[in-house]
Amino acid sequence: GGYKPEAGEAENVVFIGDSHTEPGRGRFPFGKRMEDDMKATGSNVTTVAHSGASPWHYTAGKNGKYNDELVKALKQQPPPDTVVIALGTNFKTDADSSAASARADVKMLTDEVRKYAPNAKIVWVGRPIENTDQGKGVENVGKFDANMSKAAEKYKIGYVSSLEGTKVDPNAKLPPIYYSGEHIKDKQAGERWADSVISGILRLPAQVTQDK
Repeated sequence: GGYKPEAGEAENVVFIGDSHTEPGRGRFPFGKRMEDDMKATGSNVTTVAHSGASPWHYTAGKNGKYNDELVKALKQQPPPDTVVIALGTNFKTDADSSAASARADVKMLTDEVRKYAPNAKIVWVGRPIENTDQGKGVENVGKFDANMSKAAEKYKIGYVSSLEGTKVDPNAKLPPIYYSGEHIKDKQAGERWADSVISGILRLPAQVTQDK
């Protein structure tokens, strides 16, 4: 399971995300480290990530402004072995509080991915604790994880929480540049988040990530 490539064969990964993942000049450390970690295992990584994105932006329909880009990535040859979806911060208020909303979001994007990459393993990465959680991050992300992991199980995809990787000591004073807006800008913290997610993906049971 996870990213251990077959003997002598590189995995092809499509990595879907939002501003935490988006490449570019002011890129945050999480997305870059995720890519580096996946490449370090011999994977080829195609990232499709946009600031403000939620599942519907990648899905065919009137709001699907990034759908063409995703479909192109999913239709590349050879097709992706694994699709990693790191979305949640832009629909967190709904998914934190509503299991039905979380289910709808997971189904929407999972269906879209399976349309073009039916055999790919799909893994959803949960949302991080953000400063907008105002000290209630563990509680809020806990609710998000509970709703999203149930939805992931229902649609037979893997789910990895970002809770451990983004928890901070409530008594410690964070460095002034720890956050940029609600994004983790601190390099060490962003890399810790990514490393924790990657180890979570590698620990997923094979049948979860390989349900054909």
